[in-house]
Amino acid sequence: DHSTRCIYMRSVSGPAPDTLCWVDRSVVLAVGSRIRLVLAARFSIRILENFFCGSVLSIYGKDLLILLVVTLLSLACLRRIYNRAMLASFHPQLAEVRGVPVVWLDYVFVVLVTLVTVAAVKIIGAILVGALLVIPAAAARLLAGSMRSFFWLTVLFASFSTMAGIAIPVAWD
Repeated sequence: DHSTRCIYMRSVSGPAPDTLCWVDRSVVLAVGSRIRLVLAARFSIRILENFFCGSVLSIYGKDLLILLVVTLLSLACLRRIYNRAMLASFHPQLAEVRGVPVVWLDYVFVVLVTLVTVAAVKIIGAILVGALLVIPAAAARLLAGSMRSFFWLTVLFASFSTMAGIAIPVAWD
């Protein structure tokens, strides 16, 4: 898994582990795209299109149920580890001094992000999942005055963007 490799690279490399993570992500995306193209040549190009862009038309009740369960599981887990995870994410040295299991929390966070990503890919597509993981957090970081407001603004921006992305095309159709 890409995220596990990034955690490992951050723990063993010197400067710029984030650069290594982005290189790794690009390689994984390129290899995955190539595999999808080979499969699409044998099957239908719609498979590739649905993977990258999602398809509201191919959503079943089971997909929404899976997304709901993953959401509730993630919220329950975050509620339990929120303060320690925030400290470990933004000040790992202080967290270690205070006895917070930083590496373990990194892996828990990676598992949660992976679950949400896998649950959402069929609905909104791989490209938009990546965008929804980065852009709302970047926008919230510019506006937030505290860690708590940063977290909740990120959730608000991502939720609003998702709802608007569904509602606007439906209204214009």
